Amino acid sequence: MSCRSLNYGGLLSGGSLMEQKRLFMTEVYEIALKTEVKTNIPAEVVLAQAILESNWGANAIGNNIFGIKAGTS
Repeated sequence: MSCRSLNYGGLLSGGSLMEQKRLFMTEVYEIALKTEVKTNIPAEVVLAQAILESNWGANAIGNNIFGIKAGTS
């Protein structure tokens, strides 16, 4: 999964917390679904890991998730 384009640094600084979490989940879930097709890792697991690693989008995760840096392959 490449979340390179997702930079949620400071996402939680404005608006309702619940709405920001919903936005984060919606955007990341689309990527997680594509990842599931390629890797057979359930999209829900990828989404949960993205939530944990980014603190609901407060910290950018770049192209690194599950402690594995995404390559160009």
